[in-house]
Amino acid sequence: MYRLIVTDLDGTLLNENHVVTADTIDTFRKLHMLGNAFVIASGRHYVDVRGVRERIGVPAYTISSNGALVHGPDDCLVSQWNIDASIVRAILNMQMPDGVVRNVFTSAEWLIDREAPALLEFHQDSGFRYRVADLRAFSGEGVTKLLFVGEPALLHTVEKAVSSTYGEFVSATYSLPDCLELMARGVSKGVALLSVMKLVEAEPEVVLAFGDNLNDVEMLRVAGNPHVMGNAHPKLFELFPNAAHIGRNTDGAVASALRQLLTLPADRAIERLA
Repeated sequence: MYRLIVTDLDGTLLNENHVVTADTIDTFRKLHMLGNAFVIASGRHYVDVRGVRERIGVPAYTISSNGALVHGPDDCLVSQWNIDASIVRAILNMQMPDGVVRNVFTSAEWLIDREAPALLEFHQDSGFRYRVADLRAFSGEGVTKLLFVGEPALLHTVEKAVSSTYGEFVSATYSLPDCLELMARGVSKGVALLSVMKLVEAEPEVVLAFGDNLNDVEMLRVAGNPHVMGNAHPKLFELFPNAAHIGRNTDGAVASALRQLLTLPADRAIERLA
């Protein structure tokens, strides 16, 4: 009945420590053995998403930077949408409120305008790290995503300023209330998922999707079987009243739901995952 499993990472597949649990790994590996296909769809950098996939240990398509990059299970690049370099330079040189941290995702690395060690807590499984750089002097080339981290009220000010001037060139979304993310216009997890579905010849009715935040909206709309996390942004419950509402990421709700939906045995093989 179901054939393609699509999941977000933070707030969805990963626990409160931003790592994938042994039970989740066990579930995914069993589903792989039964012939299911996977897509990991995240706002994270591709290198970061790849690291989590390697920890899980199953072949999976990866959608990173909220859809700006799509890679196959063999790490072959499927598609890439960059923000125009001139727009990147202009946005990075805008006047920003104090306390807003600028981040740049290129194909190869994560650049940041100052030290922000708290952000590294999100990348324990992959070990991915940023590099501090002078972003006002950055060329703007090869950028898949701009990320601004700060208090929500400050980010709304940034979003309004960016949208009023560059709205025809970029798409804006939030992965967390304190994370404003900008991609090229039209880029989303949903558009990227459609491209993967075409490649694997999967119709919406065989696609299971799991998400928790605003950058998952388009992905959940594309999937025929959307699942909203119990810890999701309140807006998702309004947008998807008829979707399956499951437990929280802190309780391993994605793995539990998959075991029930795909009738996996209740036994565990966690000891074999070390």
